Amino acid sequence: CLERCNTEQRKQLVYWLTAETFEREDKIKAVKSLFETLGIAALAKEKMEFYFHNAMTRLEQMSIGSAAKNELSVFAEKLINRTR
Repeated sequence: CLERCNTEQRKQLVYWLTAETFEREDKIKAVKSLFETLGIAALAKEKMEFYFHNAMTRLEQMSIGSAAKNELSVFAEKLINRTR
């Protein structure tokens, strides 16, 4: 997020990341707003999908039984599709 911030956004983010005394809801609202403005959620989703597909490719290349591969694949699918 810091890499994508302009000067003002960086100041705001650093403030909230280093603040020791703050209202929890204010911090959540401010940081969430910055993340949304900078498209961090979309970037994170893109990275998750990249690593997921990379892992699935490597899983297929592994010398383990198909039952184990299937179990790991189902688990990975559940992780990548979870909402929270």
